[in-house]
This record gives sequence, C-alpha cells and structure tokens, in this order.
Amino acid sequence: MSTLTKKEQTHLRILDTAARLIRQQGFEALSVGVLMKESGLTHGGFYAHFVNRDALLAEALAHARCQSAEQLQTELSALVRQGQAPLQAFIELYLSEAHLSAAKQGEGCPLSALGSELFRLTSEGRVIAQDCIEGFVGLLQQLQPSLAKEQAFALFASLMGVVQLTRSMPDPQQAHSYLTASRNQLQQQYL
Repeated sequence: MSTLTKKEQTHLRILDTAARLIRQQGFEALSVGVLMKESGLTHGGFYAHFVNRDALLAEALAHARCQSAEQLQTELSALVRQGQAPLQAFIELYLSEAHLSAAKQGEGCPLSALGSELFRLTSEGRVIAQDCIEGFVGLLQQLQPSLAKEQAFALFASLMGVVQLTRSMPDPQQAHSYLTASRNQLQQQYL
C-alpha cells in the first residue's frame, strides 16, 4: 500500500470534513470558508485542491458514498453472519434508529441526507448521484437476486423516503412508529 503525499492527505481531510458537513447541513449550507476552517486550513488553500465549489460537492458526494458503503458492508456482513437474510438485514440497517440519527453526526447514506437537493447539483454531481443510486439498486439485487432492477429501485426509493420523512418529524415517538411500521411493511412486501 502506498503512502499518501502531504497534499493527498490534506485533500482527504477536506473530503472527510465536506462529506460530514453535507450530510449534516446539506449542499447549500456548505461554505468554503467554514469547510476549510473545520479542516484546519486556510480559505485560500481550497483552490489547490478543487477547481470550484461544484467540483468539491461532486467529489464530496462520491466520498460520502464510499464511506457509507464501507460502514454498511461491515454492519451487513455481521448481521448475515448472525443468520439474518441479506435483504432483511439491509432493510433493518437502513431503517434503523441509528441510521435515522446518523445525518446529525454527518454519517450514514448521503442520498437519504441529501435527496431533495440532488437535482440542484451540476451535471457532474448528478452523474455521481446516479452512480450512487445505481450502486444501491445493484446491491439490493445482489442481496435478493429475484428482485428486478425496477423493484430494487422502488425498494430503495421507499427506504430513502422513509428515512427522509421520519427525520423531518419533531415527535420522536411518531417518527419511531412510522420507521418501525415501514420496516415491517417493506420486509413483508419484499421478503
């Protein structure tokens, strides 16, 4: 494994910070000044790493996707080893209380954290968003080979929508009730 150069390490630190901030606050709220300050760098150093803010947003989305995919794979593997069916385990993880609160910590699926903002990205960013969506669709098909691509897409859209809607609810008990009911309903429908 090669060692990262100082510039590569700095670039990665900026991406880690940006991936966390976009999940917490969204794309529009991300300011270059705040990003660089939270990364421990000067505002002027931004342009040594990115052509512009749009390029940063696209790369940060891709980075957030990789981070969440690694975490998801680790947790999914553990549940499958414990005997859960792969698709059931995925639904459990995606519609869990932990994932519901993950965006507040700057973690979890970037698509559920940013869904309503994705269409505002540049074409480069939307291509990355589409790759993220297609990645989830493909993963769901791997977990349950009987799912057609369109079924996998509908399932992922449902999962993402449940997370977005329940995150918006000020009443945690109501959010929990809807989260649990949706998890049960989707498991009955797709398993």
